[in-house]
Amino acid sequence: MRETNEHIFEKFISDHQKPVILEVSALWSGCSHLMNDILEETESVYGDKLEFLFMDFDKNREYMISMNIQWWELPVIMFYYNGEQKIRFSGLKSKESFIKTVADFLKSFPEIERSSQ
Repeated sequence: MRETNEHIFEKFISDHQKPVILEVSALWSGCSHLMNDILEETESVYGDKLEFLFMDFDKNREYMISMNIQWWELPVIMFYYNGEQKIRFSGLKSKESFIKTVADFLKSFPEIERSSQ
């Protein structure tokens, strides 16, 4: 996963063809570390269809607050497609639950499947 910041991220999601999964996390958050492991594993399976990014909450605190993200919610995972947020959840999910969420997300946009073949 690549690290991003508010300036790069805003441009990236508006210009990027692939859907984007953004993890907002913090180094001090144990749940963020666990979710990051799940995201990295998921990226190895779906990296051809999705772009995976992370943003450090502490380095981007004002931007996070403007997005209504508070430290006690971490990690926060957001799915974007065509510049719009489609899914958002906070906290830890099981690997199975997260992979199902990703698969369901991809199924809801058949053009993603076609474009990656």
